[in-house]
Amino acid sequence: MTALRARRRAWWIWGALFTLAMMWSRTWLYAHWLSDTVAGASVGAGAALLFWWLFRRGLAREGAASRE
Repeated sequence: MTALRARRRAWWIWGALFTLAMMWSRTWLYAHWLSDTVAGASVGAGAALLFWWLFRRGLAREGAASRE
């Protein structure tokens, strides 16, 4: 596994754990229902995927240019 892949995986794990911790804390404090936090996480993930899809060509070009 390359260093870039290891860093990327660490960020994904960190992001997932942070999201779950935030969902738990918002529910524990009775600030939101669990369904609200699940919906918020789903909307956030959907928005991230949408923006990745919109900018995927530019990201691929930038990645190829940085490897040269």
